[in-house]
Amino acid sequence: MPKVIDFNAKIHTSFFRELSESGDYELFSNQAIRKIIDYLHPIVIRYTVLVLFVPYFFYVLAYIIYTSWLYGAVRLVPEYVIDDITGEASIVYSADEIP
Repeated sequence: MPKVIDFNAKIHTSFFRELSESGDYELFSNQAIRKIIDYLHPIVIRYTVLVLFVPYFFYVLAYIIYTSWLYGAVRLVPEYVIDDITGEASIVYSADEIP
């Protein structure tokens, strides 16, 4: 049983893979499996937050700061263009830097 709780043990990975792929939900009513899941749940939540959500938060924050800086320094100016072949008019936006 201690090898199941150890994240570095090969039996840990195979045990939880087989448990996740099992279609038998009666396994989760077993008290030993519930205790293992209850023991590992805080560790997995902490890992998930640190590895997934914290970098994502910094990525989104950097994206918001960058786009605010970019669109604050660039102004889109509409230009009216007429196609020589078809004669259709269209509006094209070009970037004009704000001095």
